[in-house]
Amino acid sequence: MTHGAVMALIGGVGLGLAYAAAGYVMSRRALGSPEKFMLWVVGGTVARLAFALAAIAAVIITLPIHRTLFIASFLVIFFAALAAEISMLHRRTR
Repeated sequence: MTHGAVMALIGGVGLGLAYAAAGYVMSRRALGSPEKFMLWVVGGTVARLAFALAAIAAVIITLPIHRTLFIASFLVIFFAALAAEISMLHRRTR
């Protein structure tokens, strides 16, 4: 693997894990605040998606990395974190 590919993999996974951590924090806040549950869930999701999109665009535009590997590694973590967040919210709100 080239240096650009390794950096793309590390960057994509790192950004995905940051997204997952923010999702966990937002979900915990939502579960602790029943009167503002939807605000935390929907507002947190919109804010995280906007940040992630801006970060992805900035990385792709400014850094000489393997773009496909960066996006693919981010999406793997993103979808795993999304499934975990939905599962956590579904279990706790029953």
